[in-house]
Amino acid sequence: MRKVYSLVCAVLCIAVASAVSMPAIQSGTIDEVVLVESIEDFIKQNPDVTVTPMNKEIPAVKAKAFGQKAPIRYTMGRLSSSDRVLSNGQNSYYYPTLQDVKLQLSYPQSGVGGIVTYVEIIVEQSSGNGQAYIVAGRIGERFIRIVVEAKQTSYFIYRAAFYGY
Repeated sequence: MRKVYSLVCAVLCIAVASAVSMPAIQSGTIDEVVLVESIEDFIKQNPDVTVTPMNKEIPAVKAKAFGQKAPIRYTMGRLSSSDRVLSNGQNSYYYPTLQDVKLQLSYPQSGVGGIVTYVEIIVEQSSGNGQAYIVAGRIGERFIRIVVEAKQTSYFIYRAAFYGY
């Protein structure tokens, strides 16, 4: 786990030097946050990647203090009563100016993981503009990589959980 935290810190120090970050709480995921223009740039850089959009749910708008937006919930797969949490993680990033942000999550961080049956990512950001994509692996396999995109945001807070058996 120390290697993952070191990698995250190195990426953040290099790629997002202007952001203020809270330490990650992780168990088996690798997160990497970089500033990007769009998922189209990612696809151009990785032409062999098949991109699958995740389901996006924005709850009914409720009055929130200080102008915060409602969280966005991205999901894929089906959760059953026999599934367990394979891995989870969370982190917070704050930016002095509006940024386009890309978060990359992977399960497992190394070796062979469990069969992934369901993924849930809750994102809070200052804009409602964004999407999540599966860019490697898939539900029903032992590996999955997800890219979460947030556009023109001054903060980015996420909680991610990978379920399976």
